[in-house]
Amino acid sequence: MPLWSRAPRVPTELRDALQLANGERILATATSADGSAIVATDRALFVPARSTHRRIGWEEVDKAGWDRDDGLLWVLETAPLGSRPHRFTVRVDEPGQVVDAVRERVNATVVISQHVPLVEDRGIRVVGRRAPGQDSLSWTVAVDQGIDVGDPDVRSAVERAVREVRYSVGE
Repeated sequence: MPLWSRAPRVPTELRDALQLANGERILATATSADGSAIVATDRALFVPARSTHRRIGWEEVDKAGWDRDDGLLWVLETAPLGSRPHRFTVRVDEPGQVVDAVRERVNATVVISQHVPLVEDRGIRVVGRRAPGQDSLSWTVAVDQGIDVGDPDVRSAVERAVREVRYSVGE
């Protein structure tokens, strides 16, 4: 977001409904095709969920993007090893600065992202993320297609790889 721009004006009712943390700042907003608000703050993305909003911390976002052709903002959340990540999509007619804010905030949480081959060129991606305002890192592992984390030897190799990547950043 350019230095000269101002935080978007957000109705008091919406701001109150989001229950922002003390000092949390709104960076950008957009309106979904059904009229619901999408709000990017310095700490999280708030997306429509039933009659309220769901908070997704930036450190919980594995990938996000904007499909201009279909008008979709999509977010792929991180997931525990062996679990399928949740993918959230919302149709947005005019994304405004939300897409840029999402991209910048997600990238800002990544401290290290390292691909570790396990079988030929296939393997895992070990990612250490730091939540805004936190000192500790949260760790996730993304598994390449064709890697069976149910196999005890693979699971052992994954655990070893995660330990090595954590060690490389002093953890």
